[in-house]
Amino acid sequence: MNVRYLSFLLIIGLSSCDFGVMDKVNEAKKSIKEVKQSVKTVKKTAENLSDLSKTAVDFEKTAKILKDTKPLTKEKMKAWMPTELDGMKRDTFSLTAKLGVADIASLNMTFADDKKNKVEVKIVDGAGGGTALISPFLMVQKMQMDVENEKGYQRTEKLDGNNVLIEYKNPPKEKTSMKYVLNDRFLVEIDGKMNPKDLWALHNKLNIAKLAD
Repeated sequence: MNVRYLSFLLIIGLSSCDFGVMDKVNEAKKSIKEVKQSVKTVKKTAENLSDLSKTAVDFEKTAKILKDTKPLTKEKMKAWMPTELDGMKRDTFSLTAKLGVADIASLNMTFADDKKNKVEVKIVDGAGGGTALISPFLMVQKMQMDVENEKGYQRTEKLDGNNVLIEYKNPPKEKTSMKYVLNDRFLVEIDGKMNPKDLWALHNKLNIAKLAD
């Protein structure tokens, strides 16, 4: 066997060895990356569980306070209810002070104008028996949600310090529904055939916080 042939075999052998080493190195890098990702996932899961646990504790405290709080009276709700909203007249309303044997205060108002604009406002007082009605949403509003498709979206946004769940339908059948719990007590829902920004502007004109005064 001549020297040239031996050299050729040696080069082939070394090349094969290098490729094998590189494969092992790449596999090691991939494994390290997967481990790091797993660590991040575990850490994130732990953080979420911690947040959920804290939310559950806060919820229990809030629920206890609400159960021991006296609900709004019909007189107070009537005194607050506006007769118009940004030029739209209140055309219907309903009030509840008792539902069965439970003391539950709630109201429903609809505002409309000649241009067929319409806004509906619903408020449930979480005090007394109302705690059971708003409890599910007290938990839901703590969650961050962001779902979108060709028809619109459903997401949680911070608006004036409130964690608001927004459901929006794109034009031509544009519609927005907003829900949130005010002061850990009042479940507020406002619906209208407009975009979220305009609907929230109308919401602010209601000055719902006065119900808690």
